[in-house]
Amino acid sequence: HVRLYESRLGPSCFARTHAGVRVIGLNSVILGSGMPRERAQWTWLEKELARPDPPPTVVLTHFPPFEQKPEEESHEYWNIEREPRERLLRLLQQAGVKAVFSGHLHRDLTNQYEGMLLFTTRPVSFGLPKDKQPEGWTLVTVPARGPIQLEPRTLAR
Repeated sequence: HVRLYESRLGPSCFARTHAGVRVIGLNSVILGSGMPRERAQWTWLEKELARPDPPPTVVLTHFPPFEQKPEEESHEYWNIEREPRERLLRLLQQAGVKAVFSGHLHRDLTNQYEGMLLFTTRPVSFGLPKDKQPEGWTLVTVPARGPIQLEPRTLAR
C-alpha cells in the first residue's frame, strides 16, 4: 500500500518549509513495523531534525502519539506503539519541535509533552461516536514566537 501511495502522491514522509514554518510529515502507520521503510524513515527524520537553525517546526502524523499519557500502553488501532512513540517524542522534544498534529480519532484531542503541543483534530467526514462529535477542521497559526493558535471550525449540517 505504501508503494502504491508513493507512486501516486509522492514520498510518505517529507519536509517542506512554507511561510517560515517547517512541516515534517511522517508515515506513522509503519512505526513499530520493523520494515526497512521504517528504518529509512528514522534515519531520514534524525538527519532532518539535526539541521542547524531550523525554523519553527511542526510534525504531521496520522496516529496521535498517545491518548491520555505518554507511558500508556500501545493500542493496535488508536495510538503509536509504545517503543517507537518514546523514541519519536524524545527526538522531537530534543529538536525543539513545537507541535505534532494528527487525525485518526475522528474527534478533537489536546495533549502536551515536555512543552510540545500534541493536537488531534476533528474530521471533515464524520465524528466518532457517529453523530456525537462535530465535523470540521482546525485553522492552525504558528507564530515565530509564542504559542500556536488553534481555531476549530465546525461544518454546517
